[in-house]
Amino acid sequence: MFKRIILTCLSFVILAGVCLSTPQMEAEAAFNIDYTPQSESVFFINMDTGIVVYEKNADERRYPASTTKVMTALLAIELCPDLSTMVTVSDKVMSDLMNTDSSRSGIMARERLSMLDLLHCLMLPSGNDAALAIAYYLGDGDVNKFVDIMNERAQEMGCVNTHFENPHGLHDPDHYTTARDLAKISQEAMELPAFAEIVQKRTYYVEATNKQGRRLLINTNHLLNINFSTSYYYTYCKGIKTGRTSKAGNCFTAYATRQGYNYICVCLKAPIYDAKGNTLAFNGSFIDAKELFDWAFFNLSLMEVLPADAAVAEVDLDLTWNKDKLALVPEQSFKTLLPSKVKSTSVYREISIPKSVAAPIEKGQVIGTVTLKYADENLGTVNLIASESVERNEFLYILSILNDVVSSTAFIVVVFILILMAVIYVLWSVYFNKNKKKQRVRRYR
Repeated sequence: MFKRIILTCLSFVILAGVCLSTPQMEAEAAFNIDYTPQSESVFFINMDTGIVVYEKNADERRYPASTTKVMTALLAIELCPDLSTMVTVSDKVMSDLMNTDSSRSGIMARERLSMLDLLHCLMLPSGNDAALAIAYYLGDGDVNKFVDIMNERAQEMGCVNTHFENPHGLHDPDHYTTARDLAKISQEAMELPAFAEIVQKRTYYVEATNKQGRRLLINTNHLLNINFSTSYYYTYCKGIKTGRTSKAGNCFTAYATRQGYNYICVCLKAPIYDAKGNTLAFNGSFIDAKELFDWAFFNLSLMEVLPADAAVAEVDLDLTWNKDKLALVPEQSFKTLLPSKVKSTSVYREISIPKSVAAPIEKGQVIGTVTLKYADENLGTVNLIASESVERNEFLYILSILNDVVSSTAFIVVVFILILMAVIYVLWSVYFNKNKKKQRVRRYR
């Protein structure tokens, strides 16, 4: 302890920011997915952690086709929370869709339907007519006004590569998004209970209206309905939206959940035609989503790799009398997705703390950080905080101040100047006395 005190008193100013590190372990890729998606853009994310499991050209602009309707439905629920509100279908809806190769839900001009019915017409059979009916109603008779709201809402979500020109997704060169942006929109929409309930339905009956009788709607999402295709059906899929045009290709934004794990997968521009221009007999976006979901559910696990109450490192203490080290603990626990075969101890910790810290220290004070890595990928960074409070020894504090003063550049300069002045004074005195003695000798002679 005495040696520690002496070293403290004689040390110079503390040098902060020196990092402690250990050699990094070798590891295989964190998410080595043995599958190549057919879709040209893919974004696959775990909703519980925000961890991106897989991406492919996720920021390239693509035409979204009818996946556009995710935003239309989201806004309809936000702007008209009372879904029992009755809406009269505008005459303009039918004229707007004239001569378009457009999917429709079978609604009629001046038909009165609840907003809930319109949302089912929008999301299950992918009705462009329902999209326009909603847009005219919420845009006060102006579809462009509603589209402006769509773009404003996209910007609020941070969708920097998204621009809408209509509420349904019919092709327009200025109507585009990205797989990453569409995932943001989809995730926000899935947080609305009404939306999540609608998009997981295989079928829905619209009751008789003022224009026509009771009718059945069927969801275009083949992962939901085993009656469509046993090869596409996926029991864990709970929505959300399909899309398809000749320019956009097959598009799909999907949500699946299993044993508490929740994922969103966006697939854009899967091929419709083969090299000879023949229509393919399969939908690649459905296959891609199903394969990625299956891989994640059966290969990834959520692990706690950093418990909140476990000491991660120690840091040297200055200005204390009877304590040399301070234990540092994580500010919070850290959980992440890892391959199930990997142990949490395989995660590499890169610790960054000062060489020492000076008391007083408050419990919970941030001292440094720990960055967690696996297979050269940063999993995240957590603050390291003091595990206890430490009081300062005032005697050692005064000694440190004196040491700082004595070792400071200003002090050294002042001392140098004083010594130089003293030397000059001595030299001048010697010279003056010598001359004075000579003068006395001359007078005497």
